Amino acid sequence: MPLTEFSKQVGDALLRAFPQFGAFAHVGPGLEIRFPHPGAATELLITTAGEEISIFLGSDHRHLGMCRHWPIEKQLARAQELISGILSGARTTGQEFEISGPLDR
Repeated sequence: MPLTEFSKQVGDALLRAFPQFGAFAHVGPGLEIRFPHPGAATELLITTAGEEISIFLGSDHRHLGMCRHWPIEKQLARAQELISGILSGARTTGQEFEISGPLDR
């Protein structure tokens, strides 16, 4: 199944911001990036299934699809902020991650 325009935009933006994801990106239900997290025993999963940006690490997750009233640029900026925090040492406890601050700023 080909990617939707939304998934293409998200994929292009995330692969520009995080080129290390390139080898881990594939088409599933939407775009899927399954990246081994350097500080946890699980992978970081980013998906655009359901026309929303979802970010998973172990049993914890964030959905930015609830922000559909936001322009895609704002959704992408928030996703990139969350992903950067996760990759740069946001506290990881077991298979959960913590990001300080509200998700809807």
